[in-house]
Amino acid sequence: MKVDAFDKVISQFERADFNVIRPGGHQGDLLIYLGLEKFLKRKGLKYRVYWYQEKISPLIIFARKKLSKATKLFDLILKERSDYALTKLQQLLDKYYLARWMMNFPDGSLILIEGGGNVNDLWPHGIRLLKILLRDNPNSTIIVAPQSYYFRTTNFPSIFRNFQGRVYLFSREKYSYVLLKKMNLPENVEVLLSQDTVFYLSREDFPQGSEKYNLLCLRKDKESIINEHLRKKIREVLYTKLDQVLESDVPVEAKNFQEFISIIGNSRSVFTDRLHVAALAAIMGKRVFLFPNIYWKNKGVYEYSLTKFDNVTFVENPRDLKTLSKLLSKD
Repeated sequence: MKVDAFDKVISQFERADFNVIRPGGHQGDLLIYLGLEKFLKRKGLKYRVYWYQEKISPLIIFARKKLSKATKLFDLILKERSDYALTKLQQLLDKYYLARWMMNFPDGSLILIEGGGNVNDLWPHGIRLLKILLRDNPNSTIIVAPQSYYFRTTNFPSIFRNFQGRVYLFSREKYSYVLLKKMNLPENVEVLLSQDTVFYLSREDFPQGSEKYNLLCLRKDKESIINEHLRKKIREVLYTKLDQVLESDVPVEAKNFQEFISIIGNSRSVFTDRLHVAALAAIMGKRVFLFPNIYWKNKGVYEYSLTKFDNVTFVENPRDLKTLSKLLSKD
């Protein structure tokens, strides 16, 4: 059994008051937060939750839309993803975000940032949040709950340059852990490995659903490696092998959290590249086929945490439709 390093660190501060910050996100991210808060309550710890929000000027929204269109054109011309160029351009725009942070903690506070996949160059709002906290609380203890890290342009060690307190950076899979360990981080920054906090949740935490359909949930953003052509091919395989297929990017299309839970809970099997759709379906006992995303997040969390579920299969190559078809035939 894996040693829960996160539990071990948190237990050092069992008499302290935790200032817990939610970085924001969609319905899937709420599962991460619920898992963390279940863990904190189980340990009898005192905490208060704060939301981090960012306000963007209309000019930047307009610029980002134009940038997105330009990126699609680059993809067509180059016949490959232009993620590096996109990341560089987005970072220029990120300087004009107006981070809205109304809470000023006394210096020396204990601050816990809820986990996810937002301290990276794809979704950098977690980096901006961390910078604000390091700047405004130079002698505090900051714990970043299990995350996936990924940097192509950010000089991550540099953001800790003037911080005098203690930082605990938790990775939820080994690829991010190795990435951070290879960095020249200051001595007051400790890197640890622990499971995503969604895995503190259990089947008993959710209502019992039925098996009405097979769910195809594929993301449509920059983290996806499944283009529209491949999406169509995957859809054809499922419709050939299965009956009653429901297609929905549930975390962003569900009207609320209850509907998000209900859609997954009423599925028979789930095909997805959404990590927390896969995690929730696994916890609920559904048959899960998890596809990779653009970096190591899905593969890493599968290897570190989801392999303990017999009902989960990682589809290493989503373009290998013959293998996918054989997997469905076995079921």
